[in-house]
Amino acid sequence: MATITLSRSMDTVETPSSNIEGVQLVLENAVTVFSDSEGSSIVSVILNYIPRHVLLRRKSLRTYLESFSSETLSCEEMALKILAELDLLLETKSIRVEVIFQSTGLPTISTVVRASD
Repeated sequence: MATITLSRSMDTVETPSSNIEGVQLVLENAVTVFSDSEGSSIVSVILNYIPRHVLLRRKSLRTYLESFSSETLSCEEMALKILAELDLLLETKSIRVEVIFQSTGLPTISTVVRASD
């Protein structure tokens, strides 16, 4: 198990097979964040990636997302930040991040970002 320190620390494990076509992690109501324009939002994240050498541990992703609770971010900023950090950490063949902000009395916002070789 390796730990790579970015702005947040996350645990990974070696990929058991090169035949893994894709990994999907879904975390609903993972964290509450604050936005200048929307107040507080409950955030859900859907992460899809094709691994090369390492897999992200589920519990590590939850802890990683909880670290955003002290920041003030828009949905778009959070999605781009997660994409940049996880793409660097995992060195994936491709990665897709969807961040969903839900606020009482406001429309739900969803931002999708992706990167590939």
